[in-house]
Amino acid sequence: MTTNIDLAIIGAANATGEALLEILEQRDFPVGKLHLLDAGESVGARLPFRERRLAVKSVTEFDFSAIRLVLFAGEDDMLPFARQAATAGCFVVDAGGTLASEGGTPVVAEVNPEALAEAAGGGVVATPSASAVALAVVLKPLHDNAGLRQVDVVSLQAVSAFGKAGIEELASQTAKLLNALPVENKVFSRQIAFNILPRSGALEEEGHTGDEWRLVRELRQLLALPDLGVNPTVTVVPVFFGHCEAVHIETDGELAPEVARELLARVDGIELADDDGGEGMPTPVTDAANSDAIFVGRIRRDVGRANGLNLWLVADNVRRGAAGNCVRIAEILVRDYL
Repeated sequence: MTTNIDLAIIGAANATGEALLEILEQRDFPVGKLHLLDAGESVGARLPFRERRLAVKSVTEFDFSAIRLVLFAGEDDMLPFARQAATAGCFVVDAGGTLASEGGTPVVAEVNPEALAEAAGGGVVATPSASAVALAVVLKPLHDNAGLRQVDVVSLQAVSAFGKAGIEELASQTAKLLNALPVENKVFSRQIAFNILPRSGALEEEGHTGDEWRLVRELRQLLALPDLGVNPTVTVVPVFFGHCEAVHIETDGELAPEVARELLARVDGIELADDDGGEGMPTPVTDAANSDAIFVGRIRRDVGRANGLNLWLVADNVRRGAAGNCVRIAEILVRDYL
């Protein structure tokens, strides 16, 4: 990539937007003119980028016809502006995957970059859920070697999946409980501090939540396996950053733990925290938070299935799952399509 490109970030002042700025700088993305867009109290704030502090402008007054690339880090109230950018002919890379249900193409840069050809004329490219991003990167080399038949996964999601409001609610409840004060629930249906919520979101078909059905759809699309068996449980845990996943897979052919370790060790961006005794214990706090890597450990045979394998993975949902994949997609767009 040699030609600088002008781009905009919608939702630049939230956690994902700030992570996008950090990663664009660290990966030396060929930024020309950078427009930071947001709404409300965030307008006028100044955010650091390449030894400067750039002012956040009002998204309502921006002319999207002047640029080709938009990174969307906004929440639901900013969806109309992402749609406006797409209508104006911009490539819109949706860091949170909110627009995937509206026809956006779900892409993980290391898994299915060829899907970007569908958006070559402009349109929306969606980063899948953070759980699907990390899981697809880990599963692809295993599938390529032995063929995936079934994936059972329990995703333990950090509160940052719910934006700054989720982070603030956990922090507030924790402080109040430590001082013997009552707590309020606004973002979550139950107390989240010192607690675990066995589901994220409302129940839908067959007792699964929307987040669980989304994980089923995204894994099948990303791996091009429309009939893959996916059995998900999505929970919420009192962790600020870093989704964890307990994964159980069944393959068509034999896949020994030592072979799985060798395959994953070759993948750029995966940190293998495992050994023959299964003692590897990557955690969201000590390993994944603020990291670009996906950490994998506890690789071991499934005691109940002949071709079954168990593993544990953890990744920063904001930095790696949302912002990191968004920037990687943008790099491919600039290299091959813009």
